[in-house]
Amino acid sequence: MDESKDLIKWNLVNKKVSTIQNVKTIVFVSLLLTLVVPEMAFAANPWDNMLTNILAALNGPFVRSVAILVLIIMGFAAWFGKMSWMWFGRFVGGAVLIFSSTAIADWFIASV
Repeated sequence: MDESKDLIKWNLVNKKVSTIQNVKTIVFVSLLLTLVVPEMAFAANPWDNMLTNILAALNGPFVRSVAILVLIIMGFAAWFGKMSWMWFGRFVGGAVLIFSSTAIADWFIASV
């Protein structure tokens, strides 16, 4: 009974030590690569291109045209009582936030 508890305890301690050694090895290798290949340290963030593409897609001419058409259709539906004015207002608010997001972000950044 005591032998199995000792074996379990030894395994847990051994796993902790191996995990710490793995982390140390990964940190050492990444620092070594940064020193050997400095271009890797100054490489562009891979998320920048993806986020720029998403922003361009949301602010592109096709999406703006679709939003204008939906806005017109929703306006007529609300006007004739087929749709709640609250839903129409929510759509307008969302469109304003989406299409003016870059201007709003630039305004916040400039004010800091």
